Amino acid sequence: MEYFTLSSPEVLRLRAAQGGPEDMETHFNWYVSFDAEPFDVEGVSHYPIIGTLHAGSASGWGDISLGALLMVVREIGKEPLPDVIARSNAVETLYDVARGHLSSLLRTAGAVFDIPSKSPPVEVMEFDEEDEGDSASDEAGVAGIEDQGA
Repeated sequence: MEYFTLSSPEVLRLRAAQGGPEDMETHFNWYVSFDAEPFDVEGVSHYPIIGTLHAGSASGWGDISLGALLMVVREIGKEPLPDVIARSNAVETLYDVARGHLSSLLRTAGAVFDIPSKSPPVEVMEFDEEDEGDSASDEAGVAGIEDQGA
């Protein structure tokens, strides 16, 4: 049972670099942050989201952040919104868009490794209202890079 469809995905940031520590294992992190207050367009609710994919290996690293809207197609009910978003096909579609862009840039930068076609487990969190201009996913993506030594 699907609650959302993906609408208006747009690349916000895309970057990659060649090289990393020789002992770095290939890793992937997928984060999605969302605004818990939907807005309506012609009677249909939309949740703004930002997805950030980080990928890295000894040959290099990269990340991409995309903005999009989750258009509600079925009433969500009482289930926690982060859980519903996490298992949404719309979020998997956003990952596919991110993977395509990031894979191309990584290869151009000389960081050659495959990004899985199925997303890694997604970490879903609400936008941090105190961080104007920065999303929780941006912070998580940077933390993922720092944690991996890139």
